[in-house]
Amino acid sequence: VALLAWLAPKVEDWLETNTTAREEEAIRAVVKNLCRAAEQLLKEEDPTGSIRNEYVLDHLEELGIAITDSVIAMIEGEVYNINLEAKRK
Repeated sequence: VALLAWLAPKVEDWLETNTTAREEEAIRAVVKNLCRAAEQLLKEEDPTGSIRNEYVLDHLEELGIAITDSVIAMIEGEVYNINLEAKRK
């Protein structure tokens, strides 16, 4: 367990360092689409957003995308954009 605790952050750092700009944009596009799909499909039954968050995270993992701090920040940014758009309506 201690080895895993030590190794996990190092793997995450390595992944973030070795992700190209093109890969980052592809991940950003996937995150955007998943966040918007979650909003459309689950908004009525999920007022807190926890189910929508799990939806996005589960689908990212199914696609083989590592859930790093950068990916979480992308999700949070997209949720912020969705909320801004909803306030404008």
